[in-house]
Amino acid sequence: MPAEQVERDVYGELLNAMNAPGPIGYTAFRLKAIRSPMRSMRVRMLVIDEVPAMLTGTYRRQRIFHNVIRCQGNELKVPLICAGTDLARQALLTDPQLAERFETFHLKRWLNDKHLALRAQERSSP
Repeated sequence: MPAEQVERDVYGELLNAMNAPGPIGYTAFRLKAIRSPMRSMRVRMLVIDEVPAMLTGTYRRQRIFHNVIRCQGNELKVPLICAGTDLARQALLTDPQLAERFETFHLKRWLNDKHLALRAQERSSP
């Protein structure tokens, strides 16, 4: 059975992020294809940005995306960090299993002031 578009997109993006060639076929092959480069690169965490995007689409597509996230956490054995607006938290809370796996951390809004400029300058200095 061919992979769902959501699964192909997620695994394809992971392969692209690692500059790794990968199979175009079934999702099972793509999951295997991302394990090897992640191990050789010693990936210790996976950050997923724009999590609120999982709320777009049909209920079925949302469930598929939730399953992909669970699978990555289980199969790849690396911690997952999901980032986004407050909608990201809501997107994860729609799945009881994911709601149990993630803890919410709110970051303070950055101010574009002299302190931010100083921190940026400190980081760029040798």
